[in-house]
Amino acid sequence: MTSLYSQEYYYYENGKKVQLEKRITISRNNSSVDYYQNNTGILLGVSDKIILKLKLHDNLEKYLKLYDLNIIKKMSKNLYLVNVKDKSLTLEIANSLSQKEDVLYAQPDFIKKNLRR
Repeated sequence: MTSLYSQEYYYYENGKKVQLEKRITISRNNSSVDYYQNNTGILLGVSDKIILKLKLHDNLEKYLKLYDLNIIKKMSKNLYLVNVKDKSLTLEIANSLSQKEDVLYAQPDFIKKNLRR
């Protein structure tokens, strides 16, 4: 999968595009999280996890194969926590899934960074 939006960062929330600006990467224990700032100033961390809600469970397998995803956990009916093989593609894959007709929503499993004043 090649990156179509190499410098534009965003995700979909309630069907609306939310712009992000890349800020920092924090590495810890052989893993890293990229932090982006949204338009309200909140830092959101993006790792390799996506929350995926499908209209029908029957469509899950095709997306697992198409995007090379693995199920981490079934959270409820048709709601899954999945991970991507390449963390740099998390936003792109979540955005692509969001546009599918049979996907209710797909977005990174955001990590909110608490800032001290």
